[in-house]
Amino acid sequence: MLSDLWRALRRQRDPRTDMMLATRLADRGDLAGAAAALRAAARSGDPEVAPRAHLRLGLLLRRRGDRAGAEAALASAAASGHPEHAPVALFSLGGLYGSGERAATAYLAAVESGHPTAAPSAALCLGEIREEEGDLDDAERLYRKAMKSRHVDVAPKAAFSLGALLRSRGEHDRARAAFQAAADSRHPQVAPLARAELGGAPVRPSSSVSETTIRFADREQGSRVAGDQGLLEALLFNEGRTDLIGLAYSGRPTPEGGYEIVFRR
Repeated sequence: MLSDLWRALRRQRDPRTDMMLATRLADRGDLAGAAAALRAAARSGDPEVAPRAHLRLGLLLRRRGDRAGAEAALASAAASGHPEHAPVALFSLGGLYGSGERAATAYLAAVESGHPTAAPSAALCLGEIREEEGDLDDAERLYRKAMKSRHVDVAPKAAFSLGALLRSRGEHDRARAAFQAAADSRHPQVAPLARAELGGAPVRPSSSVSETTIRFADREQGSRVAGDQGLLEALLFNEGRTDLIGLAYSGRPTPEGGYEIVFRR
């Protein structure tokens, strides 16, 4: 039956139907079929759909362990120059490369994009690379750039990293100010560590499991997102919840007819 849907949708030759089909196939666990549909959408050249298709394809292939395929798809999304999808693809490329000059180049391009989520996330990651390389001045500049974004997850982490960097250079007053910013953020993981660095009670992040729930009014939409790792990661980027990417999660319908995805840390 789904194969009949595939043929019917392909006859329409609309890349948006390919994107819809990719979501349906991923929702059913057919990742190979979803990848094929995303490739068809990407080949369309549609200025809105193709970059999104390349991004989702790259994230899906990375999930499947196809590093070369993921790199090619993400590079295509990045090269599109799309204001939303290209910066996220650049950040994802940096994560794929991990370290070294290729990662640094991808992160720098994401930083320069000014994207509200990808740019500060990339600034933090690039700061860590520069610190490992011994370029502490550039690392400090990047951490401060990430802090300035006020991103709910990235800014506190950047403040803590800056505090540790400044302390390593013996700049204790400036380090204390950075740790204080991290402590004031109330970030569930970073703030307790920052308070300990400030000499307060040695509070540590709770070892118990905590949950974060994202709710959807539309049950079908929520189910589709939960079944498609690439779509879920794109949603988390757009919502500024990069702290949830990579966490264990489960999806379930709600009694009101909606859907919720529960993340556990």
